[in-house]
Amino acid sequence: MDLHEVVQGFLDEQGVKPEDGIVVGCSGGVDSMVLANVLYVLGYRMGIYHMNAGLRGEEADADENLVDKWAVGMGVSFKAGHYKLGEGKRKSIQVRARSQRYKDLNEVCKEWGMRWIATAHHKQDKLETTVLNFLRGSGIQGLTSLRERRENIIRPLLQVCKEELYAYAKEKSVPWREDASNRSTGYARNRVRLNVIPALQDVTDRGLEGAYKTIELLQEATDFLDEKLSEAVEDIVWWDGVQLRIDKAALQNNPHAGLLLHYILSPYGQFDKVGILQALNGQPGKRFTNDRFELIVDREHLIVHKPQEPEDKAFKLQRGSQVLKKPISLLTDVITIEALGEIPKVREVLCVDADKLQFPLTLRRWRSGDRFQPFGMKGIKKISDYLTDEKVPIHEKDHVYVLCSGESIVWVVGFRPDDRFKVDDNTKMVYLAELNEKLL
Repeated sequence: MDLHEVVQGFLDEQGVKPEDGIVVGCSGGVDSMVLANVLYVLGYRMGIYHMNAGLRGEEADADENLVDKWAVGMGVSFKAGHYKLGEGKRKSIQVRARSQRYKDLNEVCKEWGMRWIATAHHKQDKLETTVLNFLRGSGIQGLTSLRERRENIIRPLLQVCKEELYAYAKEKSVPWREDASNRSTGYARNRVRLNVIPALQDVTDRGLEGAYKTIELLQEATDFLDEKLSEAVEDIVWWDGVQLRIDKAALQNNPHAGLLLHYILSPYGQFDKVGILQALNGQPGKRFTNDRFELIVDREHLIVHKPQEPEDKAFKLQRGSQVLKKPISLLTDVITIEALGEIPKVREVLCVDADKLQFPLTLRRWRSGDRFQPFGMKGIKKISDYLTDEKVPIHEKDHVYVLCSGESIVWVVGFRPDDRFKVDDNTKMVYLAELNEKLL
């Protein structure tokens, strides 16, 4: 195999031009050093980014020095990022390192005015990823997640075997270093590489060729399935600018509800999809969470959003003109009844008798047990019951505020005022408050 011809053919197929600029993620291992050398020989404008994760002390510094020296010798731009990813335990070191590396690569790409990011994943990496995601239960998309191109990220060596990379490095005297951590079984990927793949290779006389062929077929099937699933969810899912909404009835009526749910939720991390499907027929209000998102089973929809802790502090509002931007955006003023004209009849505006109020007013989150007399009604109602009657989604209830005069609630902000503070024939001064999200 002529590696130069393989990579050149790949770049031509992907429409990558020599003048575009390619940032190569280079660890100093044989894979990335070979890729950098091939792109240099082919005459592509390029730069090298190396990430030092601060995990292996002098060994990591030696990796960086090797890459730096090669780049300087070739007259290629070089940049290194330095981190201490061993600190913190919320995510695995490998996951955090991968996330940081791609973030840095994109930033360097913009800084150097380059279009492409190239990584040195090879044929065995593709198989390892498939096996890992198979064991994690990530679905058919996960089995084919390592693609030759995803947006501006290209993987020119994905059809090249590791042995061919070693052979090229030896023939062309390409310098490289072996990462000792690749032999550690402390990482799941290494256990697959060192234990599972060799065992699979001995199962049949064909070695791993059957596995590679299956991955290719799965990729074709996944592309077809993605197209059909995308069409199927068009009338089930929509984004309202803040959260994802999934039509419960439409999902339940689809014979492939489980597959659709998996497809819809895959960009939002791992959820208990079996539990969610079982909760569709239960009482609204059940919540499912992962480390980034929350899914709520509401009355008519499944709602996916990024939970935000509402402000629990109380805020004081004086008599007169005032602008409040946190925790919600309010404009307030006090005017004469003559200046009022017609009373506004929209939920976003409060219009009450200023002389019935006890200043300063207090703005706070509603609490269990809060009651008020909804405008136009004679009886007292619990705010919890009122919000339920208004069909306010469970997670939005946490962000409802009340405006209070002393211990009495004047306004369930954005919903309804209390009847006891309304403007009447004896009103001389009017207190106005407007909910104005444009200020945020």
